Parts: sequence; structure tokens; C-alpha cells
Amino acid sequence: MTRRDKKILWVGGFLLLAFVGYCATVGVLSLDAPPPDDADLLPHREPLPDEQNAFDLFQQAARRIEEDLTDAHGRALVEMVDGGSYDAAEAADVLRAGAEGLAAWREGLERPGIDVPPITGPDTLMPYVGYWMDLAELADLRALHLARQGKGDEAIETALGLVRFGRMVMHGNGCIITYLVGMTIEQRGLARIRTVAREANLSEETVTRALDAVAPDSPPGHAFAEAMRQEYAVFVHMIDDWKAGRIGSGPDAPSEEVDRLPDFALQVNRTKRVFADHLRPFVAQARQPLSAAAFPQPPRSPVRDIGAVLWAHATGNGVGKMLTVMLSSYDGSFEVKCRREVHVAATRLLLALVACEQATGRLPQTLDALVPEYLDAVPRDGFDGRPFRYDRARRILYSVGPNLTDDGADALPQDEPGEEEGVPPVREREDLVFRLPAE
Repeated sequence: MTRRDKKILWVGGFLLLAFVGYCATVGVLSLDAPPPDDADLLPHREPLPDEQNAFDLFQQAARRIEEDLTDAHGRALVEMVDGGSYDAAEAADVLRAGAEGLAAWREGLERPGIDVPPITGPDTLMPYVGYWMDLAELADLRALHLARQGKGDEAIETALGLVRFGRMVMHGNGCIITYLVGMTIEQRGLARIRTVAREANLSEETVTRALDAVAPDSPPGHAFAEAMRQEYAVFVHMIDDWKAGRIGSGPDAPSEEVDRLPDFALQVNRTKRVFADHLRPFVAQARQPLSAAAFPQPPRSPVRDIGAVLWAHATGNGVGKMLTVMLSSYDGSFEVKCRREVHVAATRLLLALVACEQATGRLPQTLDALVPEYLDAVPRDGFDGRPFRYDRARRILYSVGPNLTDDGADALPQDEPGEEEGVPPVREREDLVFRLPAE
């Protein structure tokens, strides 16, 4: 054998070994993990029968107001409910135009609940959430108009309808977006109840009815936990679609057939495990206050660095690693859940204090005096889990807020006029303060 033949043999052998090593490496990196044990993350609720589902009625209501309200009506509506520039004649005109929509909305409130259409991925369209926000604004205007006409009891009834509407949306078998929209609608109703309760001379019967109606309709965090389970179900559906070569699926996003992704590019079980491990603490701790909860950091996103992107793909499951960037969108979602609990608790306490003052002529020295005649127990602060704060001399209620520090309620009250969409602005470092009726 010549020197040249030996060289060719050595080079060939090296290339063969390199090829075998490459194939072995790809094979190892293509190995998927076992399926995740995700029974605790699967949605629990069964779909509603058609005759119990209010979705179509609320859609009908939204279409009516879209057709019946002009652009001028819409501008006046926003200025009055969110900007504080109330005008009785303008309000009456807008409400006349939206009367049929409000009638359909009230009919929908008589149904047991809502089931939103299936959400199959991030490309599923949900135009109804915007329409429902418009519908909530119109209902809020009705409550405001009734209150300004001296009809406080009727205003409270409409505001209670908003609270029910928001809770129906939150429990609507939807994802975190529908939960947040429902929470926003509910908070609009709660804020209106607090405003009317401070300013109007309500009957004892109305105060008692409102106190019962704003009590939580489910255990703490239940709607949030179900929304997070729906989020996990959406991710599972999306990952399976991508693996099968379907990009986009569902009635609003017909699937586009592409080449199936190889195991090296997308490992279904391994990717699902990342999503499950990240979302499980949100579900497991949904009943906890912010002070007792702990969450993992989302996986570091490789999409901002081309080198990291190349390395992510070179080391296997590159597509799965790209998909996990979505997990960062849940930062702050648990705080929002806690904020919602604070607004519910503050509204219940304010109504209980109004009822107590109506009956005795004065506010109690402590919130404990409201138990058991008005409340089963003093509501807890959704942020630190301790009993809600109360300052009788200053006639305020307050929560410590997301910084978990009692700053002495040195903050702007939550129900000042001009709040965008009826929801108090997020103040990261302040207590959440709620005013009681003036003496």
C-alpha cells in the first residue's frame, strides 16, 4: 500500500468517524423526554349547553351598540365614563341610541354563564373582547346617569350587572386574556358601586343586596387558575400542531400545511414539560396572597442574540426553545389577580360599613365589629394575606399593595375621576386606598 493510499484511508476513516459521531450526536439530541404528568394542568370545566350559554346574546348586544352608536356617541361615552365630563342631555341621547343593545345585555345576564369559542393558539382571533369592553362602558354610563338623576338604587343594580358580566367573562372557559378582560369589566362595576355608595342615599335593602352580590362567586384564585389551565391547553395544542406541520389552526386561522418538524428541531414532550413546569406554580398557588407565592423565572429567551439562536438550534429542540419565549408574558399576572381580590374586598367592606353606619349612626371602631352581622369574616388583603386595613378617623380602607409595605395609606385614592376604562392605574410602590362616604 502506497503512502498516498494510506493517507486516503486515514482521511476516509476520519470522515466516517466524524459522520458517525455527528449522526450519534443528532440522535442523542433528538431523544425526547417522557410525556409530562399534567393532569393537574388540564381544564376542569365542562362546556355549557347552548341554552345556558350567554355568548350569542352578548354578541348580539355588542353588534347592536356598534350599529346604533355613532362616532359622536362613542366619543361622548368615553368622555363621560372615563373622563369625568358628564352631561345629562348627552348621556340620555347615548343611552337612547344604545337601548336595544343594553336590553340584549340584560337578557344575557340571566343565563348561567359564558363559553367563549375554542382558543387554539396565539393566532386565534378574539374580537369579542373589545366589543364587550364597549358594552361595559355603555352599561357604566347607564349607572352613572341613573346616579346623577338621583336614582342611586337603580344605579347600583346596573353596576351589579357589570360585576356579574365581568365574572361571567372571567369564568368563560377562556385564556388569560379573557380573564383580564372580565376582571377589567368587574372592576368597572365595583368602582361604580363604591362611587354611588359614597355619594347617594341608598336604601338599606339595596346596600344589603349589593353586599351579598359582590361576595366572591368562587374560591379565591379559582378563575385565575382555570385561565392558566386554559393557557396550558392552548400551548399543548399549538406544540402538537407545529410538530404535525400545521401552522395556525381553528376557525379564525385555518391551518397552513408545512413540512413536519424533525425530532431534532422540536421535541414535543420536552417542550411541554417546560411549559408545565412554568405554569404549574400559578395554578397551585392561585389561592395564595402575593407575599406567600413564589414563581420560577421564565426560560432565558435566545431570540435577542443571534449566537444564542444558533446555539439553541445546534443543541437540539431549537423550535421548542423559541416557543418558550412566550412564558415571559405571565410576569405580573399573579399580581393582577391579587389586585382584583383587593378591589372585591374593599367594595364588600365599604358596603358593610355603609350598612353599619345606616343602622347605628356611626362607623365601628374596628372591622371586627362587622362580623358576623354584615360579614362572615374580615376580608384579607390579597397582597400580604393579613386583614384589610381601616382608618376610622380618616374614613378610609387600604391595602399594602404590591410592595407589601404599609406606607400609611399615603396615596391617591383608587376611585378618583378620570381613570382610564374605569380601572385604577397601577401604582407599583403605593398602598391601594379606598375612601368611605363623607360624614
